[in-house]
Amino acid sequence: MSSNEIPDSNEEKINFAKKLKEEGNEHFKKGEYLKAIKQYKTIFLYVTGLDSNLMSVMGGNMMKGASSGQSLSETEQLQVLASLNLSQCYLKLNKYEQALDYAQRALKLEPSNTKGHLRKALAHVGLGDIDNSERELELVSKEIPNDPLVKQAYSKLEELKKQYKVKEKKMMMGMFGKGLSDQ
Repeated sequence: MSSNEIPDSNEEKINFAKKLKEEGNEHFKKGEYLKAIKQYKTIFLYVTGLDSNLMSVMGGNMMKGASSGQSLSETEQLQVLASLNLSQCYLKLNKYEQALDYAQRALKLEPSNTKGHLRKALAHVGLGDIDNSERELELVSKEIPNDPLVKQAYSKLEELKKQYKVKEKKMMMGMFGKGLSDQ
């Protein structure tokens, strides 16, 4: 199948999506995050809805992997990987809202995905959300306590807390300091 042809069968669509993922990975390795994003987003065009098509063909007896505790289907795995990769690209671009969105998409399909929780934590740190950062990092640190990214995220979180305390102190000084000096 040439790159200009549109895949017909589900198998062709899945294989094409895998090819897009590999191309996205190559762009990511080169630091070409916007090109990687384009490849990863295109994956969804090829795999979204394939599982429901398969379910209707098989008489609706196929169960969803994440909700039933079974392993994810191949299309769901591709969606999780694409979402995680998109989240990582957006983290690299300091676009934390988008990074958070794609981390949450991955976690919706696979709630126990450690990388998903790590990317979610890093996005919350980037957004300055101390409470959610802390919650996600606690969860992740149980799974991968010695991971350098977890340690780095904790360092950033501690810096956020310090900045918050300084702002809070200045605000209190402004509120109470003026009142005391006027007397």
